[in-house]
Amino acid sequence: MEVAYQTTPEDFIAYCRHSFRRSRTILYSWLMGWIFLPLGIALFALWLFLVGWDEVLPILLLGGSACYLILYPLTYRLWMDLYLRSYVGEKGLKGIVGNIRLVLTKDSLIEITEITRSEVLWKNVHRIDDQGDNMYIYVTPMLAAIVPKHGFRFEEEYDQVKAYVKDCYDRNRPFDPR
Repeated sequence: MEVAYQTTPEDFIAYCRHSFRRSRTILYSWLMGWIFLPLGIALFALWLFLVGWDEVLPILLLGGSACYLILYPLTYRLWMDLYLRSYVGEKGLKGIVGNIRLVLTKDSLIEITEITRSEVLWKNVHRIDDQGDNMYIYVTPMLAAIVPKHGFRFEEEYDQVKAYVKDCYDRNRPFDPR
C-alpha cells in the first residue's frame, strides 16, 4: 500500500504535546515549576514574617504565590505552544511537514519526505499511538511518523491506512507475555 498525505506545523505541535504528556521528565519539570517556585517564595515570606519584617510584603508574596499556583496549570499549555511555535519558526520543519509518502508493506514502513527517505521493519517499530484524528508510528522511542486524518483527501483512505498499519504492527511485533 502506498499513500500520500500532507502534514502541517500544527500536526508537529500536536505530536510534541502528545509526546510531552507521555514523558515523566516533562511531568517532573512541570511539577517543579508549579510547586517549588511558589513554595520557595512562601517560605521566604514566612521567614520575613518571623524575623519581624513589615507584614505587607510577606502577605503580598503569599498572595502572589497563591495566584501563581492557580494560574500556572491554566496557562502552561499556552506557554508551551508559544515556545513550540517559536522553535518551529526558528528551526523550520522542512522534511517534517509538507508532502509525505508512506510505502507500507507486510514487512516494513518507508516514509518519504521532500528531503528524507527512511525505512523501518515492523518488528522494530516501538509503538503505534492512535489518537483518533492523528496516528503516531514510533520508529524509535522518541521519533514518530505523524499521520493526521486531515492530511488525506478522503477519510476512508485514512481509516484504511490506520487499519493496515495496526495489522502489520500486530503481526510483526514480538510476543510479549506481560
